[in-house]
Amino acid sequence: MIFYTTQAQHDEAQAMISLLTEKKTFHSPIVTQLVPLRAFYPAEAYHQHFMDNNPDNPYIVYNDVPKIEALRKKFPDLVKS
Repeated sequence: MIFYTTQAQHDEAQAMISLLTEKKTFHSPIVTQLVPLRAFYPAEAYHQHFMDNNPDNPYIVYNDVPKIEALRKKFPDLVKS
């Protein structure tokens, strides 16, 4: 899901989804839902910057790092270092 707080955010997200769909960037349809943000609850302090603070955590090593590396290869201009 993409949670938006303004119509501009909604429109930008929708435009990107439409563009990626038109370009057939992915083999399967994009199923991401655009949903208005009703409330925000910050995570506990130990969750903040979890990957940066716990790079050897098994979940990070096996799940997140490969996904981020794949994103960097496919969309190098969109993934921050």
